[in-house]
Amino acid sequence: MHADKFDVLLVERGWMSPRFRRLALLGLGIAFVIILPWLQKSLWLTPCPGRIAGHCAGPWDDLRWMFAIQTGLCIGLIAIGVAIISAGEADRTSGRTVSWIAARTNWCTALIVVASVLLPLSVAYFVLDRFPNSGDEYSYLFEAHTLAGFRLWETPPALGTDLIPFRTWIFESKWVSQYPPGWPMVLSAGLLLGIPAWMVNALLGGGSVVALSALCRRVGDQFAAIIAVALFTLTPFYVMNAASYFAHTFSSLLILSFCLCLLPGGETVRGYRLVAAGAIAGWLAMTRYFDVLPLLPAMLLWLALQRPAAWPRIIALMAAGFIPFLALLMIYHYQITGSPFRSAYFVIDNPEMSEIFVGLEPSRILNGVGVTVDRLVELASWTSPVLLIAYGICLVLKLRDRKLAFYDLIFPGFVLAYVAFADLGGNRYGPRYYFDAFPLMIVTIVSALPSVMARLERPIERAMLPLASITCLLFLLGTWPLVLTGFQRQVFSRQEPFRLVTQAVTGNAVVILDDTDGPGLHSWDLARNPPSMDAAVLYARAGADAAALRKAFPERSIWRFSRSDPKQPGELSRVTP
Repeated sequence: MHADKFDVLLVERGWMSPRFRRLALLGLGIAFVIILPWLQKSLWLTPCPGRIAGHCAGPWDDLRWMFAIQTGLCIGLIAIGVAIISAGEADRTSGRTVSWIAARTNWCTALIVVASVLLPLSVAYFVLDRFPNSGDEYSYLFEAHTLAGFRLWETPPALGTDLIPFRTWIFESKWVSQYPPGWPMVLSAGLLLGIPAWMVNALLGGGSVVALSALCRRVGDQFAAIIAVALFTLTPFYVMNAASYFAHTFSSLLILSFCLCLLPGGETVRGYRLVAAGAIAGWLAMTRYFDVLPLLPAMLLWLALQRPAAWPRIIALMAAGFIPFLALLMIYHYQITGSPFRSAYFVIDNPEMSEIFVGLEPSRILNGVGVTVDRLVELASWTSPVLLIAYGICLVLKLRDRKLAFYDLIFPGFVLAYVAFADLGGNRYGPRYYFDAFPLMIVTIVSALPSVMARLERPIERAMLPLASITCLLFLLGTWPLVLTGFQRQVFSRQEPFRLVTQAVTGNAVVILDDTDGPGLHSWDLARNPPSMDAAVLYARAGADAAALRKAFPERSIWRFSRSDPKQPGELSRVTP
């Protein structure tokens, strides 16, 4: 019966000329690209673009319907495309494309790598305006500038916490960031080399794409690797994170490098590569403590595939690479917190933040399951539902065929581990806690394609693969204008106090920020001042006492930024004695 249905379908399509089919497919693609932005407006054109849930996101019920409809549109586009396209023509077109790319593999890879650097640089400069768009990002920059000055902390300002931004703290007379030093060390190295901080992540993104391409070529064919890496590079999830000051791009590069050190699986790995793998894991621990935990299942599977007699050598060499970074991290902890066993987060004295850390209580795990659903829906919106569906199919096929490799466990490991961290991440570019392992989704898809192809016996079935790639590309094409518009508006709105100060304030001044400009920012986020406190304009937190500011800075005028309605422009007024 199944074969008869396909035969009937092919006969009914026989009246379609090749030109008609191409025009029909073109019209279908254009309609998809037009409908998608209209459907996604409630997700992207908001004060906090791209958030499925959490503070200042759109109504979850509306976004749930949006996600379901856009997923249905993607599946429908593939199904209708398969119904229209000629099986023979699809095979011939795919064959020509494969041959063309195979003959220019190095050129295509080079083009993708260049794009992986230029796209985030362009977004960072023209859309994000090189602005640290969250308290987390500014805290990383603060710590990087401190380390670049060969210091571990700054001297607190005269009025203490009134003049410091969120995510930085005064702990035992030390003004410090709340984050571990791994990523700020990289940023500080860039600063010392004369590389602007806003460019560092984009350059590392190019390195991560090189590593991803190399890993995909090791586990799959070159054509699939190029297509998959190109789609990865074009996703807003990659570009926006690589255009930011977040640590996730660097963490993803470390994880990819870790996997490259341990390939090929099941064979004896040279000693220097084991030491390098241990050092990479150590630097990852210095960058994002929690990221080491989701790697453990993959590491254990890899170790189980080695000869038991080689286990002592492997563990010793990896420990030799890991321990120096662990020692350096413990020295940093001791210098900042007074104990090598207290994390950098120990300096936080805000109950609002301490309550969201990792916990294994049943209620928190249950909440974490709901947050995980939100993260996966966000991931589909920031990449494409097609990519997520393809990954799920490929992972199941590898599990059924008993071909799971250690790298296949990394992304599921992150999903499961972050169930215990029931927080979406505040200001973010997609589900950012998954970004560190996101490239491994691509690796799993590429490695599973031979198994997928073996199950697609008919040419018309094989046509689904290029149509899925095209649908993914069209999804990204329809999404990007909204992404750029949404974040440009957000940054412009958040910079309003600084614009008003530039227009109205002349000479030395202190501006009390009674309200952040718009939702999504903590009320302390924009109190951003240099440690020297010698800027022409200083910014104070909401609630700062004007009389105390005037006494501490008698030569400065005092101003107040306020906003009675979040949807209306703010006001800057001078505070008279």
